[in-house]
Amino acid sequence: MDKIQHKQVDVGGLNLHVAEIGSGPAVLLLHGFPEIWYSWRYQLTALAEAGFHAIAPDLRGYGLSDQPSEPEKATFFDIVEDLVGLLDALGIEKGFVVGKDFGAAIAYYFDLCHPDRVKGIVTLGLPYRKPGEFAKADLAPKGFYVRHWQVFFFPSLALICNKTEICIGTALIE
Repeated sequence: MDKIQHKQVDVGGLNLHVAEIGSGPAVLLLHGFPEIWYSWRYQLTALAEAGFHAIAPDLRGYGLSDQPSEPEKATFFDIVEDLVGLLDALGIEKGFVVGKDFGAAIAYYFDLCHPDRVKGIVTLGLPYRKPGEFAKADLAPKGFYVRHWQVFFFPSLALICNKTEICIGTALIE
């Protein structure tokens, strides 16, 4: 773990703390709530040993990353764009995205908004749901903490990607 490098990367005026190690195809590791890069410490070294460039940022407002000036106005789109800025700053055109818990939702949105930047996606701890499905109360256990954020946590994908229409499979969302 002592070989993991740490740095601050400017992504549009916001500094993100990034832990990275290795060389080869990029693997972007997105932490859950309320975690930081450290939750990926074992995977970072294992991926590097397997020939990958493993990257684990602290998402905006977490750990050593800056908090946005108006956190109440921050959206999933902002986080997705932070990640695009991070890949750009690191000179990475395309990579694998791995998300855990809260990071899984970000991974899905990143893939939907920027499919040209994604080689593959892996999510842990949060099943894929079509847009709006988490609003259905019977799909998650009663005490599942994500249900408390369902309005904030799963807004319209069209708003997240800042687009007027998004094609998912054969369904068109406008």
